[in-house]
Amino acid sequence: MGMNNKKREAHFTSSNAYKLIKRGKRLMDADELITFKENNPKSRIKTMECDKLFAEPGLTYIQEKQIELRMKTCLDGGGYTQALAWGNFMELVIYNILGMDYQIASKDTVLHPKYGKFWSGSVDLFTSDPKTKEKLSVAEIKCYQKKNFALYSDCLLKKDIALFRDEFPKEYWQIVSNAIIHDVDIGEAI
Repeated sequence: MGMNNKKREAHFTSSNAYKLIKRGKRLMDADELITFKENNPKSRIKTMECDKLFAEPGLTYIQEKQIELRMKTCLDGGGYTQALAWGNFMELVIYNILGMDYQIASKDTVLHPKYGKFWSGSVDLFTSDPKTKEKLSVAEIKCYQKKNFALYSDCLLKKDIALFRDEFPKEYWQIVSNAIIHDVDIGEAI
């Protein structure tokens, strides 16, 4: 999403949160390697996941945010594509189908209440209590072209959150991040 605004500049955003999730690897020390080889005698693996390291996509994303901080601008300049135009058009179609329970918020970037200095997100839709106006849920609309639409829909129809997380990590972690930012327990994939 090419929204060049100060709330996205040098901020980790919900749409790219998935890049920070996967753990990096490190070489096993001698004791770890001995234990591993006892349990896996035919394996040639010498590395293991490490909670304290980011995988390559996370390291690259962190570097990009550092550059944005120094340059005081977003690196993603946006741009027009046919897929983007299709998605924007279809978001309006979906919104009209969903009805008035949902409110469009896709142009608004919200800072995390506590970590807003470096974490923000732009949610497509949200629902709120009609009386208290308190947000109840966030929702992300994905309007993919035919093949990705079929794969995404098939996954969602299985109603298996672990499968959704594993097969569509970008979409899953975007919803989770926006739900955290908006302090709601419900995130919807539409």
